[in-house]
Amino acid sequence: MYTYDPTGPNWSWLAHILPYIDQENLSDLAKVETTPPNNINQSLAAIATPVNTFLCPSDPDSGNNPVSHPSNFDMLDPTLGPLTYAVTCYKGNIGSNWGGGPPGSPLWWGTDPQWCNPDPLNSDPNTRYDGCVFGNGVLYETQRAIRFSDVRDGTTNTIMIGEALSGKDYQNAWCHMDNAIATCAYPPNAKNPATGMDYPPDQWWNRYAFTSNHTGGCQFAMTDGSVRFISDNISLTVFRALGTRNLGEVVELP
Repeated sequence: MYTYDPTGPNWSWLAHILPYIDQENLSDLAKVETTPPNNINQSLAAIATPVNTFLCPSDPDSGNNPVSHPSNFDMLDPTLGPLTYAVTCYKGNIGSNWGGGPPGSPLWWGTDPQWCNPDPLNSDPNTRYDGCVFGNGVLYETQRAIRFSDVRDGTTNTIMIGEALSGKDYQNAWCHMDNAIATCAYPPNAKNPATGMDYPPDQWWNRYAFTSNHTGGCQFAMTDGSVRFISDNISLTVFRALGTRNLGEVVELP
């Protein structure tokens, strides 16, 4: 990541796989892999192009595409305003540390306290809750490569990608790295325990969760390439363990 707004080449992992899913023409149009690459706001036609591979057929909002949401600060251009972009229904797993900082602290994002979770291997109080940039998963906002050998908890039991309904989180552009990630700090299809309702889609600090329209859970791709259905009722401790790459938990999918 270079900057959170679209004035940098903050291309997501989805953008980088375009040539491998028969979308090389779109990759070339966006100039994702050129030297230097385009900034996101230099590729307006490309980022507004829906990619069927990134859309779940069960997502009722995936047909409302492309979209523009002023609350999506990642796609808010300082000159052009809210950019129009195509959405994704699949996001990479950043891990299980989340919340910015301890509830009530200056670093706290405002996340509901029950979802705030530090990385026990990170002793830096300024970053241990920041799953976006300092995640303990496999796909997060770093320019450091994560290798299979880094997934010491085992690729079979470490989540790589999961479903995320496009209408439940307005941070949902396929092109931007900060929009193409979610956290395992929440259980699948988490709701606000105080109300029993979904958090508002513009409340990103409570919405970076995995969600689906399937009854009872979500589909996930594990780091070994297998696909597993994980229940909404999974233990939060187990689900968070499935989200980390190297904390040494001994866990198996139920």
